[in-house]
Amino acid sequence: TLRGEIQDPYNVHWNTLQALVRRSFVHDEILNPMPISDSPWLFFFLRPLIALSIVAATVYAIFRGRRQHALLAYGAMIAMISLVTPSQASYHQFLFYPGIAGLITVEQLWAKKFVFAVMFALICSNVMGATAAYDSGAAMVLAFPRVWLVLALWVIFLSALDAPRPVVSARLGFCAA
Repeated sequence: TLRGEIQDPYNVHWNTLQALVRRSFVHDEILNPMPISDSPWLFFFLRPLIALSIVAATVYAIFRGRRQHALLAYGAMIAMISLVTPSQASYHQFLFYPGIAGLITVEQLWAKKFVFAVMFALICSNVMGATAAYDSGAAMVLAFPRVWLVLALWVIFLSALDAPRPVVSARLGFCAA
């Protein structure tokens, strides 16, 4: 559509953060009769705020990270795109492969390497649609397992880049308020 949406932006099978946020706060008589809270104004503010925060944190970690590693930066970028896009299919997640390879390469513990590989396999699988029946009320957070795995991977990639904490001055805090 002209608003940059897809045909059914409430579809649980998209398994994206935008679909989760929309489904949580925007009521629709047919497509979403039972949101967590009927607060479209909250969705209006949260959607761009979440997307901007994810993009800003990713760009900051890539350019300010103490560990400059191309595959980790690539993985962080793919995770960022996965988190802000309105729709994806399981085959899109295969783009994580180089980033996961980078994580496995830099990690020392075999258990963590195994966890990263399992996360990648789950994200790419169609098993992610198994919880789609939990599509109403507070239980709907369970209907989006790929979102939670991608979010976890995004945090792992950003942590692996080892960016310093941003310095926030009092003046910047005053301007933001």
